[in-house]
Amino acid sequence: MPAVLSDFTGKLIDAGRLEMLQPVGAGTYGEVYLTIDHHAPTSSGPVRRAIKVVQKAGPSKHDTQRQRREFAIHQLVSGVPGVQPLLEVHEDDAHFYLVSDYRDCDLFHLIHEGVTFEDNDERIRSVFVQILDAVHGCHQKKVYHRDLKPENILCTADGEEVFVADFGMATPVARSYTHGHGTQSYMSPECIGSGAPSGPYSTKHADIWALGLILVNLIAGGRRPWGEATLDDPDFRQFTEDDQYLEREYGISSGAADLLKRIFRMNPTTRPSIAQIRSNVLRLDTFFAEFEEDFALDGEEVDDTPDHSEGVSTPVDVPVPPIDISNFMGHPRPLLLPAAKRNFDDDFASAVIERLQTLDSDFQ
Repeated sequence: MPAVLSDFTGKLIDAGRLEMLQPVGAGTYGEVYLTIDHHAPTSSGPVRRAIKVVQKAGPSKHDTQRQRREFAIHQLVSGVPGVQPLLEVHEDDAHFYLVSDYRDCDLFHLIHEGVTFEDNDERIRSVFVQILDAVHGCHQKKVYHRDLKPENILCTADGEEVFVADFGMATPVARSYTHGHGTQSYMSPECIGSGAPSGPYSTKHADIWALGLILVNLIAGGRRPWGEATLDDPDFRQFTEDDQYLEREYGISSGAADLLKRIFRMNPTTRPSIAQIRSNVLRLDTFFAEFEEDFALDGEEVDDTPDHSEGVSTPVDVPVPPIDISNFMGHPRPLLLPAAKRNFDDDFASAVIERLQTLDSDFQ
């Protein structure tokens, strides 16, 4: 549930430099206000900013220190192209005030307007590649988002530029034992952790799963293929059993569906890398099912028999193999990465802790 906060309209921050004008959005952990920066250097008048008001977690220093580490993680990737930068953090006795650039809307609202991406291959390609590049840049800095979804991607009003935002669930840990972080319908099966033995999951591969769901959203006008990635969900079960589920139910082209099926592999380590996804997206002719790809039109089945009438053999696409759920929830082999630690994990953890401690001191 969204945090219940006071009305901060008209509040001044940093000796009156920042003036909070009106609320423009709310999330689980805070409320966002349109803000004017009266001192920003510009020739066209005051600069618009966004301030997210976050209530402090508790009375103990440990609680607020954890929140400061979350902000520090965001600042680690603020210079990555396509990431919404966290410009400043202010605080008083009860709240933090996170200052960032103002964006017109988020991708969720843009998708549900139904105009910008409908039958627009190039707009989908442009936006999704921007998202891929931003997430890849975060991963290169060892930051894993864990809550990728259209609501957490800000954009310009025309949808030409997008920015990954809201790093409240982000982690520098490549393998996490903390299951259930994120938004249920965008979580990968191993991240949900329901019915599986406890063990680490790859936060990078969980992000890749969520990227696949964002692509479905872009193609299908905001429709999500399932409520949660467990076999208790009838839509997800249908996906695991029906090789043509995405094409038939969501009007997705066979090429895009093939890519999505690889992203939604049950074994996290066999999912394609972000670089591989990017390459595939750039090569796709279309994300939308063409007329001849429609299934059971007017009661007729599509005849995909190769035509050899001209003496030329027409290549036939190799069918995508059925999804293997033999190692899925409730079966002997869990979908978890080996728990064995490697030396570079310890080196990386030490580097991150040192960096976070340095950044923590900046908030004092």
